[in-house]
Amino acid sequence: MLHSFLESPDASVPWGPLTVDKAGNFYNTSLWGGSQEYAGSVFKLSPTSGGTWTESVIYTLNQQTGVGISNEIDGVVFDSAGNLYGVGGGGVFELTPSSSGWTETTIFPFTSTKGPYNPYASVVLERNSTLWGTTAWGGGGTCSTNGCGTLYRVQKISGVWTGNAVFTFHNEANGWFPTSTPIVDSSGNVYGTTLNGGAFGFGVVYEVTP
Repeated sequence: MLHSFLESPDASVPWGPLTVDKAGNFYNTSLWGGSQEYAGSVFKLSPTSGGTWTESVIYTLNQQTGVGISNEIDGVVFDSAGNLYGVGGGGVFELTPSSSGWTETTIFPFTSTKGPYNPYASVVLERNSTLWGTTAWGGGGTCSTNGCGTLYRVQKISGVWTGNAVFTFHNEANGWFPTSTPIVDSSGNVYGTTLNGGAFGFGVVYEVTP
């Protein structure tokens, strides 16, 4: 047992895969916890020389003000510079390390149900300047009143992050409610799964090509 989670201000209800840095520290996200009890957090587990592990909350997701990103549910990823990326209810965020802690920047806000909305999966990093992810709802379509879900891309171009939905799941036949983290091949094709839809209604494996 490396660590048992408590209640706020500790991280609480961790969700998603662990990410490890070059020093052997683990990072993950929690559905609840941090300085705001139900806001969610990003936390770090560090090994010590005595064989134990020390846990610290490195960022509490803001539930009411500012970025409005709360209840992050599925992990974070590193780029080569040591920045962390994740997604929550309000959009995709970047955490940048400094000597005084971590600074959060929202690089792609989710602003309405007409665009990406309600993520269930973490982002995947393609090189150091492109992130891919899915949202279970949003984008319109005929599957539900909340839309059928989206595949979105966030890119850093000339130092500025921009994002958009590159594909909208629009009906039950082509799959809907994508809840998995996509993967990207060397040609830029994106693959993933949906929970629902397809010929028999039990989900599909999809490919989106540029």
